[in-house]
Amino acid sequence: MENTEFENLKYYRMMSNRLNQLIADVTDLEFFYKSKKESKKSDYINFLQCEIPNIETTLNKTLTHLKITHIKDDAMQRFFRYSKRLNYLLFEFENELKRLNTSRNIEFENAFDFDLDNNFTLDRNQLLPNYLDIEKEFRDFIKIEAPQQNNNSLTVYDYKELTNNSETLNDFNFKNNFNNVEENTIIEYFTTSLVHKNYLSETVLNEFLDLAFDKKTLPKHKFSFEKLNTQKAIVKIFYNFYISTAGKPYGKQKEYLNLLCNYFNGFENFNIKNFSK
Repeated sequence: MENTEFENLKYYRMMSNRLNQLIADVTDLEFFYKSKKESKKSDYINFLQCEIPNIETTLNKTLTHLKITHIKDDAMQRFFRYSKRLNYLLFEFENELKRLNTSRNIEFENAFDFDLDNNFTLDRNQLLPNYLDIEKEFRDFIKIEAPQQNNNSLTVYDYKELTNNSETLNDFNFKNNFNNVEENTIIEYFTTSLVHKNYLSETVLNEFLDLAFDKKTLPKHKFSFEKLNTQKAIVKIFYNFYISTAGKPYGKQKEYLNLLCNYFNGFENFNIKNFSK
């Protein structure tokens, strides 16, 4: 029994680490994409040429992971959503190279080469029984077409479909004046973590985002979570936002704790020591 619990914990941590890394990769890439647009043209082109094969490799590795690992539905959907955002960035980067009359860099392509088929032949017993269904669902969700015949590349992207059908979890608009994280990333994180788990309504979440991130003002009356059977679950959500989504900015831990303590009832006595997973 102890060995089973240990293996379950080991699996959970591995899956969580992979998901957190994917989220961090997407968030960082979205942020650097904005900043690199303002850099020298040669630096910008170099960034695009390097990140295009990097994104393709990440997508390939993510799909490989999903096809060999049992993952709960909620975690699977998060893998799908962040992969879709990567695919959209790939679309953007490819178009930017075309606009700049520049092609992809072969040296970077070779550096990020990842042959998925060869990887599978190493140990096909690792594949889940429904791996083909998982692959189809993954491709359909992020608008990836089936590989063309005689083409060893895993990813053939339908950019038009992807652009016209980009997913939005919440159409609320606000300006993030709190940190450098994309507004859509913030909405997705808290919608998935709080609204979908029935801790908050979407209306209350939007009011919180407006006050805490846009206006940076305190509420006249603090918000309340609809179910607070354990404070640890809520603290973990806000702590993971600080660690994974925001990238653990140096010296800012208290500010992220205050997103919880200053805006929600029930956390008045919390301090830095309480702010952890």
